[in-house]
Amino acid sequence: MRKSHEVLTVTHILSMAYNAPYISIMELAEFGSMHMTTAFNFSKRLKQKGYLRIIEKKVKRKNTCIELQKGEKSYYLKF
Repeated sequence: MRKSHEVLTVTHILSMAYNAPYISIMELAEFGSMHMTTAFNFSKRLKQKGYLRIIEKKVKRKNTCIELQKGEKSYYLKF
């Protein structure tokens, strides 16, 4: 059960990053119906795997944004 939930969350994050470049973590959590910490932790995991880039604003950490790495849209299309 947990594995399918993780796949859905990853798919959700990647599809939102694909459709809305530079989406903030706050927007990601809001539109994805998840807690901000969950959205950030899954984004960090995808960054470690090389699928996302996290852009942190020095002024406000709430404005941290994500975007797909170039050439990694194939991961999105696998689902």
